[in-house]
Formats: sequence, structure tokens, C-alpha cells
Amino acid sequence: MIEVKNLSKYYGEFQALKNISFSIKKSSIVGLIGSNGAGKTTIIKNVVKLLEPDSGEILLDGKNISKLSEYPVSYIPDEPVYFEELTLYENLLFLCKIYKSDKNKILELSDRFKISEYFNNFPSQLSKGNQQKMMIVFSILRGFDLLIADEPFNGLDPEQINEFKNLLISLRDEGKTILLSTHMLDLAETICDSFIFINRGMLVAEGTKKELLDLSKSSKNSLESIFIDLVNQRGHI
Repeated sequence: MIEVKNLSKYYGEFQALKNISFSIKKSSIVGLIGSNGAGKTTIIKNVVKLLEPDSGEILLDGKNISKLSEYPVSYIPDEPVYFEELTLYENLLFLCKIYKSDKNKILELSDRFKISEYFNNFPSQLSKGNQQKMMIVFSILRGFDLLIADEPFNGLDPEQINEFKNLLISLRDEGKTILLSTHMLDLAETICDSFIFINRGMLVAEGTKKELLDLSKSSKNSLESIFIDLVNQRGHI
């Protein structure tokens, strides 16, 4: 289980996160939902240890992640990251060697996400959608217990969105834990077991859709309506 306790983060004098606390159950897909600037990416960067909190702590199975020498997390950032001087295939081989993964996974995942034909291209030559598929493959090559994905559906066509959804569900069924940030609330409804609503750096609510609906006064059943109602209801706008 991941526990975030009283997490605060400043950028200069601006407080991006304000004493946020929530938990993520093992073997679940959790949607991190918020408008632009709500603090989603800042939360994610703290969880993957790209940032250090100014106060509070993040625990994995009761242990502070800052003290873990091995941290079984993989990360799909909101912008592609790669070695510019290497081709797509060379990037994959390099990561495979670093992560000590089976090379067969390269072909398996590349065929699944239809990027094999671009093996000899440099990543910068790929379309936004193919770069996103590349980042998904990069993340899955690594052994992990926790997958953090920041807007991972951006640029994917409907077929590949469905393929990625199926992959996430199969990973959860294998015991992996997934924290998923997305603006695509209709899509999040179809795969997430629970949700964390944030706004302006503060926690609005967390729970399953049913639990959030019970807190909401919305007459509509959509996740979008529930989110908007709870944000308005709790005075965070």
C-alpha cells in the first residue's frame, strides 16, 4: 500500500500541495483527478522521487520511500523522455539491459503497441502518438510493483487506448498497483477501482465511485458531474 501523509510542496512562495493525505490499495487502479494546475503532476513527481516534499511523507508498505534503496516503481511521464542519439530499438535494448529484462519483451510489447516498424527511427522522428506508445513500452520493460502514469492516454488512437486499458487491467490482476492521472474521466470510469479528487493543491475527496456519489449532491451519475459537484460543494474553486 502507498500512503501519502500531510504532503506539502512549495515552488518558491507558491504552495502547490497543501497537507494532502490519501492511500492507494495494493492491486488496484486509482484515478488521480483534477483540473489543470491542481497539483497532480507535483504529487506524482513526489511519489516517484523526482521531487522531495517540504513536509509530510510517502510510505510504501509502512516504510518512507526516501529511505528505500530499492523502490519498485515505474513511471510514464507527461512528456516523453529518451536518449536522443539512440534509435528507438537502441533505446529499448539499453533499457532492457539496465532493467535486466527479457529481450523477448521488446518484440512482444512493440508488436502489441505497433511501434516495431519504427525501430530504426530516432524517437524525435516519431509522431506524438507513437512517442506515447514508446513511453508505455519503456515503462513496462522495467520490473515494478507500482506504476505511475501521468496523462498516459494523450495522443493514443481509440484502438491503442483500448489496448492500453487492457494492459492496465491485466497488470492489476497480476497484483500490480497503478496510479493514473487523466483528464479523460469517461475513460477513467471504465478502469479505475477508486479515485482521488484534488483541486488547488488540496484533497477534495477519495473513494470508489459509489462512495463519491454518496458524498455528492449531483443528480447525475457521471464521474465528471460528481467531481464538479464535490469541488463546488467543498468550496475549493
